[in-house]
Amino acid sequence: QVRPGERILVVTDEGPTKRIAQASYEEAVDMYGRDRVELLRIWKDRPVDISSPPLPEARQSFEYADVIIAPIWGSISHSPETVEARKRGARVVSMPGTRPSMFARSMSFDRNLINQMGLYLADEIRKLGEITIKSSKGTDVTLYLDRQRPQLIDAGDFSKPGYGGNIPFGELAIAPVETKGHGKVVFSLSELTIGDCTVYLGDGKIVAFDEKAKSLVDLLRRFKNGDAIAEFAIGINPWIKYQPDDPEFNPYDTVVNEKIYGTCHVAFGNSVSFGGVNYCITHRDVVILEPTYSIRGRKLNWKMSLDRMLA
Repeated sequence: QVRPGERILVVTDEGPTKRIAQASYEEAVDMYGRDRVELLRIWKDRPVDISSPPLPEARQSFEYADVIIAPIWGSISHSPETVEARKRGARVVSMPGTRPSMFARSMSFDRNLINQMGLYLADEIRKLGEITIKSSKGTDVTLYLDRQRPQLIDAGDFSKPGYGGNIPFGELAIAPVETKGHGKVVFSLSELTIGDCTVYLGDGKIVAFDEKAKSLVDLLRRFKNGDAIAEFAIGINPWIKYQPDDPEFNPYDTVVNEKIYGTCHVAFGNSVSFGGVNYCITHRDVVILEPTYSIRGRKLNWKMSLDRMLA
């Protein structure tokens, strides 16, 4: 999907994904020539508590590139240089911690089906000003939506100017109103916690939490507005399932787990990359299992409609 004359930037670090980065770079050089491809090494001493930090060492390369491929240990999705590059029209493939096996599997996912699911949900969400999320584990939270904000369909189509997404792909995301939102969130998967954890929202921020969520909340609160609601998203990849007994399953691998079909996730911190207004140098996602959705008591049967697409 690289157009004639476009410039490609492959970003790498010293993490376990550097094999994918090196292979991507070599393949791009073979296909498009060395004069159109750059390999950039970053984050030699990256702080482990910052998920999408500023990238001053990459600014010049990001301004030059039309396609940015980033198989690295951390995420560049919400870094300010990435946001600016996408505004300019660059397409960004962010692969934080993506394992070679998952990278290979992703090539077989049905992009068209996932995109259809995303379009259906985007159309449904566009009608709403609020949404209540509940789960059997105790989630009962209401988030408020701005109909003017864009919805990101991450379906693996990196051909559109300004598109940013992950490999693996498979979610529909929007930035809720940052100063609203209240209730209880019980999440089961995140980068920093084990088991079911609970946080309570008030006016869009975390106002209370249980002991299991403390490590996450302590990290978020190290940054201004780090504990503000930043994202509401729904996992729509039928090829990624919640299988805790599978040897390949990793409860800390958020970039995979947030795509699990039938889940949703919320995030805290930076919302600018989703069309929100809260800039923060961290963005942390937490996954809610088996959610249901409603608006003012009226159930929204989205899962049933998505299941029909799979039939």
